[in-house]
Amino acid sequence: MPVGDLVYIRYQDHTLFRDIVAGNGCPVIREAVGWLAHENGEFVRLVFERYAVPQSEGAQRETGLAILKNTILEMRVLFNALERTQPVGGRIK
Repeated sequence: MPVGDLVYIRYQDHTLFRDIVAGNGCPVIREAVGWLAHENGEFVRLVFERYAVPQSEGAQRETGLAILKNTILEMRVLFNALERTQPVGGRIK
């Protein structure tokens, strides 16, 4: 999947529990949408907030998530940045 694509990811997220019966603490399923910024064998980096126009001074600041691949339940392209197309049923996993 090319860097720059707009993607949807459904994944299992860790849960912090405190002062509850330990058996009630379990991972939760979450969703995220953003631009794929990086992908390797272990994780994907998803950016969901960035400058619309690149800034000329300093580092480009972005906000997003690094998600371990073994927690991803579903990942699909919503918009292909290179082809500028929206896939039909573009499920990846």
